[in-house]
Amino acid sequence: MKSLIVAVALMATNSLFAQSSGVIWIKSFSPGSADLNDPSLDEAALAQLDSLMKDEDIRVTFLGAADSLSWKMNDQQVHPHISEAWNDAKRLSRARALQERYGRGNVGITYQNIAGVKVLWTKENYEADYTQELEKLKQKSERLSREMASLKNAHGTNGHGKNGKNGTNGHSKVKQESTFNWRLQGGFWTWQSGSNGSLLSPSLALSIIINKTSFIIQGGVTPWHKSTRMGNQSNSFVYAGVKHMKTDFFGITVGGFRGWEFFTDTDNWSFKTTGLAAGAVFAYGRLEVNPSVTFSNTNTLDKENRWQIGSTIGVNFNFN
Repeated sequence: MKSLIVAVALMATNSLFAQSSGVIWIKSFSPGSADLNDPSLDEAALAQLDSLMKDEDIRVTFLGAADSLSWKMNDQQVHPHISEAWNDAKRLSRARALQERYGRGNVGITYQNIAGVKVLWTKENYEADYTQELEKLKQKSERLSREMASLKNAHGTNGHGKNGKNGTNGHSKVKQESTFNWRLQGGFWTWQSGSNGSLLSPSLALSIIINKTSFIIQGGVTPWHKSTRMGNQSNSFVYAGVKHMKTDFFGITVGGFRGWEFFTDTDNWSFKTTGLAAGAVFAYGRLEVNPSVTFSNTNTLDKENRWQIGSTIGVNFNFN
């Protein structure tokens, strides 16, 4: 019987490796049990998961589930709130049992009325695509900056003099000097994508400025948190990009970002998004506002990866 289970699991796993993400249910724990040796456990599904977890590129989230039975104590029905808390404890214990079995993965709970564990898995091979796309955008931005600098130099060195007699060709020459500077900024950064999630965090940015083009590294984490049933949660993000100011008051920007919502006790994420942003910069004195449109891949504990359109807004104050 066990050899048949292993054969079925291997056939199913070969099919899974052709995918980049999926869901596996480990069902049929006995009431109140989190024992992986439970005779009622779906052994074929567990063997399938064992084979899948041999791939180190697989990332998993274990969501414990329960059949939401009412609990009794001394033959008396306990209060519904206590009963639900015990059910949550049962859900988490089942998820943690699988986490301990493999030594990796995130844990959480799902309120689907099924006894077992819902396993969300994905093969993280898309980050290389982000890097390639970001590198292409940076190369295009650098090429555009060089072309604009070349046009500016040509305009400055070929202007006519007042008398048209300076030099053998009657042209005056203007020396174009390159300026190098740096800037430190602080403020707030937010990402929005409708009902699909949002992030808000204070930010600190360092800009390296050459002429009117800046190379920016920015990041932040919330010093506060919000309380949820699963624990305290905070937000953080990182961003790298290029900004070019066409005038003293207006510019354009492009870059890549990654944002997280995570549990403060464990640092495990409950929500993350990675993508590209392009937008405008409006400057007035020491204040800068940067609205952008984003295209990002979002991952949550209970939903598969999905691409979506969103927006970011950064409000920064120049310290120097």
